Amino acid sequence: MINISSSTTDLIFDVQDFTGRNVRNISHISVLIELAYTSGNHKLFNDLIFKAKYLKGLKNISQKEISGNNIDIKTAIEKILSEISTELNNLTKIIQEVIFDLSPEEKGDFENNFFLMKNECLLKYYELIEDLSMFKEFFNAKT
Repeated sequence: MINISSSTTDLIFDVQDFTGRNVRNISHISVLIELAYTSGNHKLFNDLIFKAKYLKGLKNISQKEISGNNIDIKTAIEKILSEISTELNNLTKIIQEVIFDLSPEEKGDFENNFFLMKNECLLKYYELIEDLSMFKEFFNAKT
């Protein structure tokens, strides 16, 4: 298993303190931070947290009732769901890029927890997305 630095741990604690929420997938988040942010690949990490925050927003929109006189509701819902699907695929590609150098067992852990087409995996993936979006909120507030 990958060694997690104190920089990564400190960042997680800072984000939890800032947001007032706990990171639910702390081991997986730690690995992603260690491999991307702490190792210096800030662009990849920023892409990761941006996509997560965007997906969280799309999910929130999809759960609200869409109404309006000039809106084709069915078309709007289809567009939102299509965008969610596209962005989930994009986020998965980014995560796979981040974890590329992990051992097959460690990559398999991500696959089994988040990427399989099972309800439990999708629920855990959305938890991971919410965890990652906390980091976007944190960094947005710091700039």
